Amino acid sequence: MRIRTRSRALGAGIIVTLGVLATAAGAIVASGGGEVTANPAFAPNATDAVNPAIGAAGRVHVVVNGGRGGQALVTFHVDGVPAGRSFAAHLHRDSCATAFGGPHYQSPDPAHPIAANADPDHEVWLDFTANADGRAQALAIVPFEVLSGARAVVIHQGDHTPPGGVAGQRLACLDIEI
Repeated sequence: MRIRTRSRALGAGIIVTLGVLATAAGAIVASGGGEVTANPAFAPNATDAVNPAIGAAGRVHVVVNGGRGGQALVTFHVDGVPAGRSFAAHLHRDSCATAFGGPHYQSPDPAHPIAANADPDHEVWLDFTANADGRAQALAIVPFEVLSGARAVVIHQGDHTPPGGVAGQRLACLDIEI
């Protein structure tokens, strides 16, 4: 097995790369990029007086393992966020135009039913902490495939996703069509 990821700078700000485990049966099923959309409904608060993701750019690649069990390994690389800062990030079910990504993407497989509370086994959680240069990476291994459709990667305010999956305010969104 091998992991295929690729990224390139599209301008100042955030660079996002998602890769999913590739095998002989896997393939890149989606590739998208462009300006990351800052949340127009961002509400200044004690954590952030302004949205730290405004003006960001990004790139996304998703590779789905078509092998036995439909397991996916998702890598996430981000650049241009505040140094030393932690954020929650997730794959979301809808596009940025639909409720700024809609709910978190959850396992569509009846063999892996959704838990009463969302967790990293049923969703793609990509929480990260930026280093001194504003770069970070995260890894999620999930026991399901990501089905085709309009999806989004959303960066949330807050240093991690708490139990139950309720993440902080949505800061930035990047569309991807799978």
